[in-house]
Amino acid sequence: EGAAITRGGLIAQLDTTQLAAEVRRAEALRDQNLAAYQRIKAVVDQAAAAPQDLDDAAAALKVAEANLALARARFAKTRIIAPFNGILGARRVSPGAFLRAGQEITVLAKVDELRVIFSAPERYLGQLKRGAEVAVSTIAFPGKTLSGQIEVIEPVLDEVTRSAKIFARVKNSGGDFRPGMSA
Repeated sequence: EGAAITRGGLIAQLDTTQLAAEVRRAEALRDQNLAAYQRIKAVVDQAAAAPQDLDDAAAALKVAEANLALARARFAKTRIIAPFNGILGARRVSPGAFLRAGQEITVLAKVDELRVIFSAPERYLGQLKRGAEVAVSTIAFPGKTLSGQIEVIEPVLDEVTRSAKIFARVKNSGGDFRPGMSA
């Protein structure tokens, strides 16, 4: 909670007991089917068994390998990994709690770079271009500004305000400005 985390860092680990057992079971079945395939292949190579037996063993081995890949994929989903560098928010669930798909467990905020959204009246649109430099400030930090560039200028104006929505990306290396602040 509140800690910095790097891309690829572990945010949360779900209980793996059952899924680890499924992986071990799938590995054992794959090993068993591989051994059976190798035995049958040796017998077929000596013309002492029908080629159909080898085809059946090969199919069983492929099914076992697919089941192992599926078990490993399920197991991999027990680790929630940070997709980018950021700061973790407060934990929203207790250890040992049951989770639902899509349930929020924490927030990961990217604070080293922010996306700023603002509106500009149509009279200024001739002066604004994609890639143009912007300076952003907030009342929370008087006198401090961040610089960045305009990424997107919405092509359609708001009918009521006659303004265009502008999206800019700014560097926030000190991490003082936070996502959601008014600027």
